[in-house]
Amino acid sequence: MLSRLNPGALGYWKLEWNDQFETKATFRYQNYTIVQFEDYKSIQNPNGSRLSTELLGTYHFHNSFSLELGFGTEEELFNRSLNTSLIKIDTIALPYAKLGVNYRWLSYRGITLDQDVYGKYFFSGTTADYSIASGTEYGSSVTLSHRFDTLERKRIFLNLYYQSYSQNTSITNNQFTAIGMMLGLEFKLNDDN
Repeated sequence: MLSRLNPGALGYWKLEWNDQFETKATFRYQNYTIVQFEDYKSIQNPNGSRLSTELLGTYHFHNSFSLELGFGTEEELFNRSLNTSLIKIDTIALPYAKLGVNYRWLSYRGITLDQDVYGKYFFSGTTADYSIASGTEYGSSVTLSHRFDTLERKRIFLNLYYQSYSQNTSITNNQFTAIGMMLGLEFKLNDDN
């Protein structure tokens, strides 16, 4: 089942050290709705927002493969309506480590087809109100994109993704699986790839 329309924005700063190695800092904000929340059957249309930051190092090798290692944090705010009342839970996801692999299946006249596979490990810790256990997330996505200006500063893309997430706390069991689709437009401020 595809997810609902979840608007968001992604910004990043990238530095290419050479043909094989690059570093990138990303900042992402997204609104979203969880269509099925396994632990709370009576909750209707849980929704929230997510703000994440990430620092990645990427090594390109063997034709179209690349390997990325990174660290980041995510902050989430859920708004869950239970019957007629509104429950607001502020969940802070602790820092995580990320390992990902990217493969480019197609590159032809501004059209590219990429596949990503990744895994994340969330570290454990405590907040003012509850404790958070260590958790994991893994997933895969396929992105079809097209650069449509002469300077290749703009592209439109379609992303299909699968995601499985598990990170329990002392008050909730946060486990879900999602299949979704994103349609986006990207603008670049310089001519670097």
